[in-house]
Amino acid sequence: MVGSVLFDDVTLRYSADRQPALDGFTLDIEEGEFLVLVGPSGSGKSTALRILAGLERPTSGTVLVDGEDVTRVEPAHRDLAMVFQNYALYPHKSVEDNMSFSLQLAKVPRDEIRRRVSEAAELLELSDLLRRRPRELSGGQRQRVAMGRAIVREPTAFLMDEPLSNLDATLRVQTRSQIAALQKRLGATTVYVTHDQAEAMTLGHRVAVLRDGRLHQVAPPRELYERPVNAFVAGFIGSPAMNLLDLSPEDLGRLLGGSAVPAPASAGTANVIIGVRPEHLAVEVDGGGLPLRIELIEELGADAFIHGQSENSRHGQRIVARLLSDARPAMGDVVRVSTDPSRLHFFDRETELRIDV
Repeated sequence: MVGSVLFDDVTLRYSADRQPALDGFTLDIEEGEFLVLVGPSGSGKSTALRILAGLERPTSGTVLVDGEDVTRVEPAHRDLAMVFQNYALYPHKSVEDNMSFSLQLAKVPRDEIRRRVSEAAELLELSDLLRRRPRELSGGQRQRVAMGRAIVREPTAFLMDEPLSNLDATLRVQTRSQIAALQKRLGATTVYVTHDQAEAMTLGHRVAVLRDGRLHQVAPPRELYERPVNAFVAGFIGSPAMNLLDLSPEDLGRLLGGSAVPAPASAGTANVIIGVRPEHLAVEVDGGGLPLRIELIEELGADAFIHGQSENSRHGQRIVARLLSDARPAMGDVVRVSTDPSRLHFFDRETELRIDV
């Protein structure tokens, strides 16, 4: 069974004198969609998931699952399956019993339980581990058992609350690809919470970016990257983050290597935030461009990024740029960075909203 999810103007306020944990949250999730909620700590992403699961009751607004109002429905009756950050496995039960426990409670026929567990175990490559206890499993295997426990329920939607945060970096990447392949194979509606924007961009059909309880933008990953709706989304999406700069007209001209300044800043930069991604900056030892004194070189194998302080501007700007050549300047060196005008993003300084060229 696959269903849609709708948050309709949902607000959760714990007390009248505090900012809402979730504020006027409206989001329509389609059947079979992999929707990722992402944002910094305290943004409201886990709160939204808990409201959908029925673990929190909203102050106002409505939650619909497959067209049915479940705002006041108890969690056990919502036909949703949740995968938690801490696997929450029964230590004394085998993998098979952990996966089948909810079905046993629901008095599903034994043959049906066996079929569902067997299919989920094969899907998750757990067939040889069904007799083991959780203590005999690795972190990645435990996470797959937790996912299997959700899969056997055949719910309307899967809810995942930072399920990979307890795994090491290598295992996290591996399990991430398994989750993506699994969701595609099942075609299941999935709402996934993470604070890791790289994880969000990798997994989500669409990504919803939250801050301070408010939804700032929801869009496919590429659109978030190429057309962030405001300065916050621009600075949050992308690794390393977009440079958001306060430049004088003269320094903007240097950054553009003498090219004509686009219309949003041609009349002056006092009311404009200039955005440019590190990978869109060209780094030269000589020639034109904005001078940048290197304070850190971040070597990442195939890639390298320099972090530095701009010189000759009205006040120093921290800038990150990607090195595209094999030449490696040294710490303390002054290089020059430039970009094409088409690579710039502009945001209103007061509202932080995007200004289209």
